[in-house]
Order: sequence, then structure tokens, then C-alpha cells
Amino acid sequence: MPRIQPATAGEIAADTQTLLDGIERKLGRVPNFVHTLAHSPAALQAFFGYSDAVAQTRLSVILREQIALTVAVFMDCDYCIAAHGELAEHIGLAEDEL
Repeated sequence: MPRIQPATAGEIAADTQTLLDGIERKLGRVPNFVHTLAHSPAALQAFFGYSDAVAQTRLSVILREQIALTVAVFMDCDYCIAAHGELAEHIGLAEDEL
């Protein structure tokens, strides 16, 4: 059970909802941690800023997900493993690439 519940529709500002809609179009759903960050538009913007910065590196999307999964396993974070495993499937990472 999360310590902070994800934000509900009535708690999300319109500009924040626009960001969430973009994530839903991209991933097909909005992960719980993103809904939780939606309590603070500043925190959500910071997360997207970080994500955008990482996306502009020379690292391929596949290598970025492999790194994220490696860190998730090292940190023993089941949530992160599940989330990045799902993203890895979404981008077409083969089992042997994991």
C-alpha cells in the first residue's frame, strides 16, 4: 500500500491533466507514481524535465531501459522492476537483451 495515495481526477489541475494525458497516449496508461506526483505540479514538471534531459542523451532508449532495470534490480525495488520491465516490453526489448 502506498504511503501517499495517487491523485484523483478532482485533485488534478487542468495543466497537470494535460501532462498526464500525454503520458497516457504514450504508454497506454498513467503509472501510479506519476499520478502520485500529480499532487505537486512542480514535482511532476521536475520529473518530466529529468526524463526529457535523459532522453536527449546519446544513449539509446534500449540502453536507457537496460540501465534502469539494472539499477532497479540492484536496489531491489519490485515496483521499479515491474515498471521498467513493462517499458522494456513496450519498446520491444527482447528477453535476451534484458
